[in-house]
Amino acid sequence: MILRNLIGRTMPALDTFLKGRTAGPLPIVLTRRDIFILPTRAGIWFGLLLLALLLISINYDNNLTYFMVFLLAGTAFLSTLATYRELSGLSLVGTKAEPVFAGNVATFRVLVRAGHRSRQALDLSFRGTATSRAALKPGSTAEVEIGITAPRRGWLRPGPVLVETRFPLGLFRAWSRPDPEAKVLVYPAPARDSLPLALLRTKTELGRDVPADEFQGLRRYRPGDPPSRIEWRALAREQGLTTRSFRSGSMIDGLILDLAVTPGRDLEERLSRLTRAVLDAHGSDLAFGLRLGPTFLDPARGKGHLNRALEALALHGQN
Repeated sequence: MILRNLIGRTMPALDTFLKGRTAGPLPIVLTRRDIFILPTRAGIWFGLLLLALLLISINYDNNLTYFMVFLLAGTAFLSTLATYRELSGLSLVGTKAEPVFAGNVATFRVLVRAGHRSRQALDLSFRGTATSRAALKPGSTAEVEIGITAPRRGWLRPGPVLVETRFPLGLFRAWSRPDPEAKVLVYPAPARDSLPLALLRTKTELGRDVPADEFQGLRRYRPGDPPSRIEWRALAREQGLTTRSFRSGSMIDGLILDLAVTPGRDLEERLSRLTRAVLDAHGSDLAFGLRLGPTFLDPARGKGHLNRALEALALHGQN
């Protein structure tokens, strides 16, 4: 019991001490300077068993027991080399991740290359995440996906990635902690309810509404277009369902979403409501602008404008 408690306390403490030691940034090829190896709990018990067998062999001078001790010791030694070689020469090239909304899982894809030997059991994880396992053939490349929950808006930086293995017998654990310097942008979580239409304001100059621009033309109807913009006369003439289009900046197409007039109990709730409004405006193909204090985005449409608006919402008020 005392020995079990000693092992249980020593191994976590030693692992915590070594966690602060990280390898260099990516890309990196793991070498002996980057790899640490220690016996696992099973490996320590295995070593104690060998010691007990050795004492029995010395006491009884039993050749068969001597043979068993040295055979098992040789197996353990070869296991150490195999565990080390599982990481030695492994290349970590880089990481990538797509932006997500707060509360969702951000997926980091770590690109690894096997080098000139196969990798049978690689485990990759960030601190506090589930482990992702990979096996690679010689010369192959793979993307290992690691999911981490994004708790709040802004930049999510997961820190060093843990690469470890217990191959082949589980008696030893080899690991390395290269720092990919990875980050992913986390957007505010969109509110469940849409923003009231009263908060969708037309673009103004010196407090006055900009006059509506001239009619631009007709385009094919898209789901979500307001009924007031549908050209019903063309439909009556059996010319198909079309929608009237106006220049960006007109009263119809120049909606401004303003943080200052957005209701909410705190800043995060107001940003959440604005995020919902931005998504709704984009889904309805409406040109919209965004005002976040000194930050202002002119009304526009398209995926690029949506991404710029979401990025501004994600980073508002952060250094």
